[in-house]
Amino acid sequence: MSDTIEAVIFDLDNTLTDRTASIHRFSEQFYEDFCSDMDQNVTFSEVHRVISLGDGGGYRPKETMFLELQRDISWLTRPEISAIREYWYRVSAECMQLRNGTVKTLEAIGACGYKLGMITNGKTVVQNATLDAVNIRAFFPVIVISEASGVRKPDPTIFQIALSQMEVQAENAVYIGDNPDADIQGARNAGLKTIWIGQDWTYDLPEPDHQITQMSDLHRILLNDLCAG
Repeated sequence: MSDTIEAVIFDLDNTLTDRTASIHRFSEQFYEDFCSDMDQNVTFSEVHRVISLGDGGGYRPKETMFLELQRDISWLTRPEISAIREYWYRVSAECMQLRNGTVKTLEAIGACGYKLGMITNGKTVVQNATLDAVNIRAFFPVIVISEASGVRKPDPTIFQIALSQMEVQAENAVYIGDNPDADIQGARNAGLKTIWIGQDWTYDLPEPDHQITQMSDLHRILLNDLCAG
């Protein structure tokens, strides 16, 4: 990666946050708050399974998940879809958990002089609530949320919006995300360098510039490679 990188731009969900841990925490809260309305034989493991499958890593439609929660759990008093929807949007952000090492990594990258930004798909109110719940808003002078901007990843326009606000050229920025299409191909098509956070790349798509499996790996790629230069 070139030492001309000036800006490091992140995805939020399942990049800075740990989706698996977050959904586990939400499932615990959901079970605690609704178990009195469930059949006594319903276990936490069953509720967690329904919620995890319904969430699909954050990529399945939320309305489908709400329907499955209502349908696939054995209820004594079946909640309305509207009640499940309201609960999700009120509670889920509070259950979000950061990936291990996220704060330390953001502090180190910022100290190295990089501009930090964020581009995330999602509802404005939900993503803002998540940022406040995990307490990382202060790291990001520029945050672009799809609902507020009117365009979603992988559309190159949303990357261009962030670059313009950060006053950085695409070739001088790198984007870190977990979604092969929305994050990696979207950023690549917008002219940014890319870092994928995930396991082995098995997709029939052009590979990212770098791959990492945990947030602390960014020290090696960004801090060692670029700050040293």
